[in-house]
Amino acid sequence: MSAPLVVQSKLSHEQLMLTTLKETAFSIKEALGTGLGQLYVDTAGGLENTIFLAGSGRSGTTWIAELMNFDNSYRFIFEPLHINRVPLAKPFGWRRYLRPDDDNPELLDSMKTILGGRFRNSWTDHFNRCWIPKKRLVKEIRANLLLGWLHKHFPQVRIVLLLRHP
Repeated sequence: MSAPLVVQSKLSHEQLMLTTLKETAFSIKEALGTGLGQLYVDTAGGLENTIFLAGSGRSGTTWIAELMNFDNSYRFIFEPLHINRVPLAKPFGWRRYLRPDDDNPELLDSMKTILGGRFRNSWTDHFNRCWIPKKRLVKEIRANLLLGWLHKHFPQVRIVLLLRHP
C-alpha cells in the first residue's frame, strides 16, 4: 500500500473559498437546469465597479454588452428601467427626463439599488451568466434622458452612450 499523496496548495484561503463557492454554484445551477440567471452572488462591491451602457432601442446595445462581457466576468443587468417588468423602476416612468439637480429621494434610492446590484429580477437577470461577479454591466435603452442626472448623482459609475449611425 502506497502512502497518500499530499498536495500543498499555493492558493490563499480566500481563493480556495471562492473556488469552492464557484464549484457549488455551478453544481446547483447544473442540477436545476439552464436559464437560471438569478443564481449568483454579487461580490462587485461599490458603484465604481459598475458600467452603465445606454442607447436607443435597436441601436446595438445588447450586441455591445455581449462583446464587453465576452468572458462572462460581469453581472449583466438587462434593462432594469422596464417599468412593466421591474417594480423598482416604476418611479422612473417611461423614458423620463430628469434635470441633473433633481434630488428626489425615491429616484435616488431606486437607482442606487439598481446600480449597486442590490435586487433580483427574472427580467434583468435573464442574460446573466456570471455566478460570482466582481463587476456589473447595466444595459438600458430607456435612460438616455437620465444620463446627466445619473452622472451628477453617481459620478463613480462609468457611463457609455452608444449612438447608432443609420
